[in-house]
Amino acid sequence: MRVSLLPALLLLVAVPPLTAAEGDADAPGKELRGLPKISARTKISKEAEINTVEISRWAHELIATKEKRADKELEQIKKKAAAAEKERLADEQDRRRRQSQYEQSWGTLGPGSGRERSGVLHIKLDFTVPEIDAYRLAIEACHHVQGAAAAIAESLSSLDRDGDGKLAGEEYKDAAAVVAATLPMFQKLDSGENGYLTEESLYGAKNAPATLTAAMRAGRPLASAAGYRIKPFDKTGKGELDIDERKAMSMAFVELSVRMAKDAEFYKVVMDNLISARAPVAERFADVEVAP
Repeated sequence: MRVSLLPALLLLVAVPPLTAAEGDADAPGKELRGLPKISARTKISKEAEINTVEISRWAHELIATKEKRADKELEQIKKKAAAAEKERLADEQDRRRRQSQYEQSWGTLGPGSGRERSGVLHIKLDFTVPEIDAYRLAIEACHHVQGAAAAIAESLSSLDRDGDGKLAGEEYKDAAAVVAATLPMFQKLDSGENGYLTEESLYGAKNAPATLTAAMRAGRPLASAAGYRIKPFDKTGKGELDIDERKAMSMAFVELSVRMAKDAEFYKVVMDNLISARAPVAERFADVEVAP
């Protein structure tokens, strides 16, 4: 019996005698692609601190919505299975009829070779929640930015090669290169400010320069343009950073690192709640009986 169906929420992982849809397995370490956009922190909770009760309620509501859709998909699978079984039985009856006619004319062929009516079908389904992988990517992106911002903040003092506390001349150009390469890190992961994180923004954050040297190298072409200024910190546009401005630049990276650490913690709680809410639903679909 063959049933052709590719559900959106229910992935056929083992459906004898049904045929499961096959997909290319990602190699270890290969980046995930095609992930859905996911709710940003501000859309899940309005509180500054982590509210586990609110996050749990949000996760269960999301899973409940998916479960309703999955039930509809399961009904389609059952209808397909029933139709395929009905077709198989009709073919079997026709085979038996032709065999009976043959035996009446030419003698018995021996034990019948046809399949008997199958019993209850067991369909194994995987209740898919791609948002879990998307939040895992969000956690990785936050951790990457956290580590990169901390490393850059710690290394910024090395740009002051003459030790006068200011960044001028080539020192300023180096600082400008760092800022040019890391400005995307300071943008919210919710870059569209619509309450959602996109795969594009998460991969952009995950691939940001991880060290001061990497940032200087990546930002050099832009910072080398004539008249380029470090607008966030060079308030007067004079082409150098005084001691206070240099410290403000370092503090900005420190604050970014702290914020990303908190966001990573938040999204870890979200992901864990989704995994927990998914478990009982996935178990319900793990072995579904379908009457022939």
